[in-house]
Amino acid sequence: KAEVERDGIRQPVLVATEVEPRRRVLLDGFKRVRVARELEISRLPATLLAVDAPTALAVMLHSNASHRGMTALEEGWIVRTLCREHGLTQLSAAALLRHHQSWICRRLRLCEQMEEALQDDLRLGLLAPAVARELGRLPRGQQLRAAIVVRDHGLSSRQVARLVQRLVATDDPRVRLEVLADPLRYVAPGPDERPAKATTDPRLSAGENDL
Repeated sequence: KAEVERDGIRQPVLVATEVEPRRRVLLDGFKRVRVARELEISRLPATLLAVDAPTALAVMLHSNASHRGMTALEEGWIVRTLCREHGLTQLSAAALLRHHQSWICRRLRLCEQMEEALQDDLRLGLLAPAVARELGRLPRGQQLRAAIVVRDHGLSSRQVARLVQRLVATDDPRVRLEVLADPLRYVAPGPDERPAKATTDPRLSAGENDL
């Protein structure tokens, strides 16, 4: 706001003209528009794009990519709109958004398979996207309990992946309770993650090298 008061609005906002009949839809520049209203600025420079709704969503995502203006969850909302409302396949959405299909799958999982409370935490930056993706693999009834365990024990994203793998692998509720009660016991790295022989120190014992 201070910058606009000092220099005015120099960078044009992005506006789509073909999304809705007889209306112009804002794609980028929401903060500038809000500040302009507060300062009672009636005219803004704008770049008009004759694009349809799916392309407009892609433009919205790309315009925020350079400065990380969107969270992973907000990106998921765009992907969900393209796939569920506009009928694009995941492959078509990936081509339009210039991302791999696996990126599309992860974003869909974030906004479709995750508890609303965890979505709020992700939106506020209280939950890392990598951790959120792993928790999203769990059924909705198990996600909140697992998230509390992750926070209480300060688990890393790799440890969360192992924890979720343990939980997904069993149908026994008693086993799940046991894993959640003592998660550090179940998230130790496997044999394939031990240091290679070339990284060991010959002055140390095998146990010391493992440590």
